Amino acid sequence: MRELPNLGKGVTSETMETLSHLAETGYAPRRVPGERDQEIGELVGQVRTAEQFSRFAEGLNLATARILLAFAARTASYAVRIQDPAWIRHGLMAAQLALTQEDAREILVIYSILYRGLELLGADPVATFVEVAGWATSDIRDFTIKFTQRDPQDKSIAAMGYVEGSDEDGFDFVRTW
Repeated sequence: MRELPNLGKGVTSETMETLSHLAETGYAPRRVPGERDQEIGELVGQVRTAEQFSRFAEGLNLATARILLAFAARTASYAVRIQDPAWIRHGLMAAQLALTQEDAREILVIYSILYRGLELLGADPVATFVEVAGWATSDIRDFTIKFTQRDPQDKSIAAMGYVEGSDEDGFDFVRTW
């Protein structure tokens, strides 16, 4: 295992160890929320500056980024279920961190359900995306803000392969692909 960076105040090497362990064990819960989602939310919720973002991102690889991206997708549904936009903020930060390793097209798909989740909650999606983007590095911040400026059709969940539905636990964004 490679040496983990000193992540600074609020973000620790234990954060990276947790994500690495989840990636190694193939963490992919079928239910929303997953049994470790509270813990992941607390980890990404610690990122509040571009410096912390950079340090967190340094410790990521593609496998851990994919854990974060899957988490981000679950947060969109969970936030709507419990009527709590804080979960969307966690998901958006996780997706931004994943963007440092993952193909941008994968991130856009998740941004669409996070954006729609905010709409369903009656929150201002643009303001929330701009707020959370402000805690990322400039390249990620710009990418995130540009998503909010897309044509409504180009950022819709339908265009990204999702519909609104439900499962045995309540509201769920459901993939159509």
